[in-house]
Amino acid sequence: MTSFHVDATTPTDLTDSYHVFDFIDKRICTLYVPAGSLHAYESADGWNDFVRISESKDSLTHETGDTTSIIKSVSISAGGLHAALTDNELNNITELTVTGDIDYRDFVTMRYWMPKLRVLDLKGTTVKEYNSKYQNNEIPYDAFRNCSLLTKVVLPSKLLSIDEYVFCNCTSLKEIEFSDTLFNISNYAFMGCTSLASVDFRSDMGIIGDYAFYDCTSLARITLPNSIFYIGSWAFSGCKSLEAVSIPSNMYSISAWTFYGCTKLSKVNFSDKLEAIGYCAFTSCFGLTSITIPESVNLIEDNAFNACINMCAIYSPSEWPSDCGGNNVFYGVNSSCKLYVPIDSKIIYQYSLGWSLLKDITETKMVSQQSEKESRLRIWLDQSAEMLNLDNLGDAVRVDLIDLNGSIRRSMSASTSLSISMEGLADGLYFVQVTSAKKRFVQKIVKRAN
Repeated sequence: MTSFHVDATTPTDLTDSYHVFDFIDKRICTLYVPAGSLHAYESADGWNDFVRISESKDSLTHETGDTTSIIKSVSISAGGLHAALTDNELNNITELTVTGDIDYRDFVTMRYWMPKLRVLDLKGTTVKEYNSKYQNNEIPYDAFRNCSLLTKVVLPSKLLSIDEYVFCNCTSLKEIEFSDTLFNISNYAFMGCTSLASVDFRSDMGIIGDYAFYDCTSLARITLPNSIFYIGSWAFSGCKSLEAVSIPSNMYSISAWTFYGCTKLSKVNFSDKLEAIGYCAFTSCFGLTSITIPESVNLIEDNAFNACINMCAIYSPSEWPSDCGGNNVFYGVNSSCKLYVPIDSKIIYQYSLGWSLLKDITETKMVSQQSEKESRLRIWLDQSAEMLNLDNLGDAVRVDLIDLNGSIRRSMSASTSLSISMEGLADGLYFVQVTSAKKRFVQKIVKRAN
């Protein structure tokens, strides 16, 4: 089911009802509700399980017949946006520029009290903490979800993080201007922004969460700076207009399903530091005709390139095949696809799991991209002792433990080896960043309750 229409302005009470919408994929299915009832459904038990809730297109909310529009600039203190505008301005503002301090209350005003808002400029604002739940320099959870008229947003210049679902299902959003300081985009942040055509991240960007740009069907171009070290599962899945992507050099693995169903994707540049390609990462990328898998790749998980039906050439410069997580890594590629491997390596590939599906293997002279192998840095977490351990650090490195908000929770300098206590830190995902004078390495770890 992809759509579900409700005529009642007041949500039916589902408090004592069970399994009403079980097995409907509520990340994909859009719930259409009458004009003026969006907030009621987003707050109602059962109905609020739907990620995509939108007021019906033929409702008075979208077609008032009133051609009045207002372009407004306002300077405020945190929480003061609603009081700074008249009722007429709230109802008819189409373009708004805000300067000063803002917090969660001002985002509520923009979302629920400005039905005609299309262009929003927040560059001159600073987001402040509110009620301990909403953090400094972060667009709060759900801030503009389902704002289907919003076309352009300029983010605050000092912004560090965009929380979950912030622009989810903003179906008219065409342009987003990111801040230079932005570090984190959380899960589902831009999911379903079907009009978004391009995304240009700045040099401080670090984390892109799960489903962050899922089903952005018009997204044709993305710029991923090398500062990015983590892109979550399904992050760009369903971006059917995406044509090319370069994997950042600080990314050591590509998560599962990341580019699944990017049917126009025709060019992928892998970093020579990449170590792993995740499950179904490029499944059904029909536009791919050739790829070069770096020597640095140690693992290709099952179905990573499944159903790449137009793949004609695969280049693997490593004398030893990357380990495959199953026999279906290249299942469904073009039956005439050629695999090019180094001299004297053909027989090894012929009998290797996954690679053996490729029958046309040609030996050719290749230039190795790898220098002399170094002793591998080891990072592991002792869950029972709540200790983070590092070996083979080398000389004069700094180790930072970073949470999902980009905050550094632990920082130490060391050489050779190091142990860091994680006692007192909440369970969840963290990033370990090791920095020396010559390079930077990042690895994710998950702290779990014993």
